[in-house]
Amino acid sequence: MVKLLIYLLLADFCLLVRMRFFEILLKRRTIHLTG
Repeated sequence: MVKLLIYLLLADFCLLVRMRFFEILLKRRTIHLTG
């Protein structure tokens, strides 16, 4: 049960990091295109 909880937390964390990473990439790309 605890292992499952830790696994879910890690997956959620990875998802958050990935979303943040893509957000930064998109912002940088749009700035590069407009600038």
